[in-house]
Order: sequence, then structure tokens, then C-alpha cells
Amino acid sequence: LKNFKFAIPNYQRGYRWTSQQVKELLDDIWEFSDKEKDTSLIYCIQPLVVCDKKKDTENLVTDIKKLDNWDDICKFVKKNIQTWEVIDGQQRLTTISIIIQMLCKKAPFSLSYDTLPNSEEKINSISNLQLSDANSDINLHFMNEAKNTVETWLKNKDGEAKERMEKTILERVKFIWYETDEDKPISVF
Repeated sequence: LKNFKFAIPNYQRGYRWTSQQVKELLDDIWEFSDKEKDTSLIYCIQPLVVCDKKKDTENLVTDIKKLDNWDDICKFVKKNIQTWEVIDGQQRLTTISIIIQMLCKKAPFSLSYDTLPNSEEKINSISNLQLSDANSDINLHFMNEAKNTVETWLKNKDGEAKERMEKTILERVKFIWYETDEDKPISVF
């Protein structure tokens, strides 16, 4: 997913993974990294169903026509071009982003939620999330809980174990990728 940009559309529910679900994912990946010493083996995460947002050019053109100045148009195009709309898998994708950020400070991909203002900035620097932000939005509240769960989980590991976990997640954890070319992604959802 390196250098990919993902958007969570407004027809999806928000981020709602509990601490238990985050811990189960961490424990499962940890167990895999511990028992599977063959580095050619991968850990597969359930499907990530996506569509290329730029294929919806009719809506892009309509949205661009609403903008008043060139700077706003440039920002809009930069934000919306080469973005993958996540149809299914946003809970897992968001959790993996949080885990990676807590391990290495920056996820190799970016994530935004259409329902959350300035979400790209907040989600992609989750370790700096302020409690006031977490209390102002239910998505950020659950993301903050996930961040705290990962932080607590990592405190129980030594430096070598953290390195192994980081290496496993960055090199051996893979999503099952399913790309649809459906014109109306909500119908796939």
C-alpha cells in the first residue's frame, strides 16, 4: 500500500473497532511473526475492496465547477486524484495505519474520512492526536482508543520485539486486494 491514498466515503459507518478487536489483531500478527520464521510467508488480512476515485470524473468536474479560485481547484485535484475509495475494509485499514504509526511514526499510505473535517491530517498523525479532538468526534474517539491499545500493547515488548513486529507488518502483512471498476461503488458496498 506504499504511497497509496485512501478515502473512506460518507456512506460507510465510522471507525468503531474496540480495544479488544485491536488487541486481537496485534496478537494474531505477533503470533504469526513468532511461529512463521520463513520470511517468504505472508499474513493475509481480509479483503480491501476499492475503486479508483478518479474514474468518477463526472462528479469531479461538477465539484470543481463549484470552486471559486485556482488555489482551491489545485488543492481539490491534489486531494482527489489517484485516491482509492475504500468500499470494504476501512476498519482493518485504519487499524493497520494506527499500528504502523505507533511503531514507526508514519504510515506508508494516507487515509481520509469524507465525514471528518481535516481527517487526513488528524488520522495520519494519530500519535499527536489531542484529547480534545478525540472528544469532539466519535471516529477520533475510537481511533484514540485504538492508539492507546497499541501503545499499551507495545509497552509490554522490548526493542527487539518491536522491530520484529514493525518488520512483519511492513513486509509480510498483506491485504487481499479487490478492485472493482463499478461506476457506482455504493452498489458494491
